[in-house]
Amino acid sequence: MFAPTSPYAFQLSEEKWRQCLRQWQNPNFFLEQLQKRNCASVSKESKSRKRKRKGNGPQTGLLTVCCSRSKYFSGSHRYRVSTELSLEQVLLKYKNSVEGVPSKANTDSSCSQWNSYLSQCCTDELPQYIRKSIPKCPSVVPEGLNDKPQINLWMTLSSQCTHSTWHYDSNNNYLCVVSGRKTIHLLPPSESERLKPFPEGSLSSNHTTLKPKQGQKIRGTIILRASSGTGVFIPEGWWHRVTSRPGTVAINYWYEGIRKLLWNKNMTSYYFRTMIDYLVSLEVDRRFEKVSKTPEKYVQGPLLSFISGNTTLEDLIVLASTHKSKWRNSILELTPTGTALLKKKLDSYKSTEVEAVVADELSKNIIREKLEAFSNDCRLKVIESMGVLTRNIA
Repeated sequence: MFAPTSPYAFQLSEEKWRQCLRQWQNPNFFLEQLQKRNCASVSKESKSRKRKRKGNGPQTGLLTVCCSRSKYFSGSHRYRVSTELSLEQVLLKYKNSVEGVPSKANTDSSCSQWNSYLSQCCTDELPQYIRKSIPKCPSVVPEGLNDKPQINLWMTLSSQCTHSTWHYDSNNNYLCVVSGRKTIHLLPPSESERLKPFPEGSLSSNHTTLKPKQGQKIRGTIILRASSGTGVFIPEGWWHRVTSRPGTVAINYWYEGIRKLLWNKNMTSYYFRTMIDYLVSLEVDRRFEKVSKTPEKYVQGPLLSFISGNTTLEDLIVLASTHKSKWRNSILELTPTGTALLKKKLDSYKSTEVEAVVADELSKNIIREKLEAFSNDCRLKVIESMGVLTRNIA
């Protein structure tokens, strides 16, 4: 079973979530638990956890925190900056963020005066008493998505709003806000060209190359807001940028998307060809919508009258049977796009009626060649728009 393909908001109303909300909305809750543990018990718990997890998770006890001189945080490899903080430092910064107290990222690093944001922190890196507070998944997750998700913690650690730049994820994302508020701007994958992503195969291919202020000027976005106790589903491949208020905490669940299915070397060629076929059909529809407004640019004479609805198929049959030379010249004068318009019009009639119009083999071959030229032109346009460099798709 696949996840939905459109974003939507949802509620976190179950008891397990109400308990989670109560804990995270108190900025002192986990900090006090941590501070109650003495060094010996922390060390003992850490060693025990490492044995149980067989080496998974952090060995240093430090969490990677993103830093930025401004309010914008970019996941692009060009601009990504991070530092390492202990869990206690992170929880203290979260407390300060909730209370509106400016705090430094890390007094021992070059990022000391920067804003900070705990981003995509896998919960496997957190102590067990924190992991226990986090539900396994939201109830809105379809039953068919039975793969174990990657669960991440996100925390605004600054005293001002933070803004992520445009990007998309290769996983289906159930984003649950347990404290604070987030505003999510979304655009479907079809709008990729507007966001000017990094090239395919690059280190940041799922991120925009637009500067933050340019990205904020993008219009026509879907806007969803999530506050404590609500969530937003972001389908894989959907572009989004997120604004988080100070002291915001969110837990997200990443479920493997269709990429895992597509990355099958035995099926790649078929999937790629199927995708190109679909995109070509969309390009054909787009062209028909455009040229139908001015068909006279692509068709002349009696065929223009027929396509425009001023003459009937019977009139065309008479022309083809009694004025063969004029009929053939009309076919020869057609542009590839005009030929496609003619075929679309003829497709609305029965095949036996159409056969009476295009009876001779020469006319059939001319039409076939021009339709092939039209199809190839649409195909090349699709490849060009995708930015794909290939020598042979077929």
